[in-house]
Amino acid sequence: MYAMKSSLESMDAMELDFRMRLAEVQRQYKEKQRELAKLQRRRDAEDRREEPHRSLARRGPGRPRKRTHALSALSPPRKRGKSRIRSGK
Repeated sequence: MYAMKSSLESMDAMELDFRMRLAEVQRQYKEKQRELAKLQRRRDAEDRREEPHRSLARRGPGRPRKRTHALSALSPPRKRGKSRIRSGK
C-alpha cells in the first residue's frame, strides 16, 4: 500500500510539472499569435494602400477570384462553328 501511495505522490509531481510546461507553451503560443496578428494587420493595411479595389474582391484562401464581365467584354467574341454533336438518324 505504501508503494502505491508514493507512486501517486510522484504522479502528482509529474502532473504538476506537465501542467507548468503546458502553461508555458500556451503562453508562448498566445504571444506568437499576437505577433502574427500584428504582422498580418500591417500587411493588410499595406495591401489596401497599394490596391484599394482589391480588398473588395478578396476571397478565402484557395478560392478563385470572382469573374468580372468587363474582362470578357475586352476579349474578342468566340467563333462558333459547326457543333461536334451531330443529330443522327
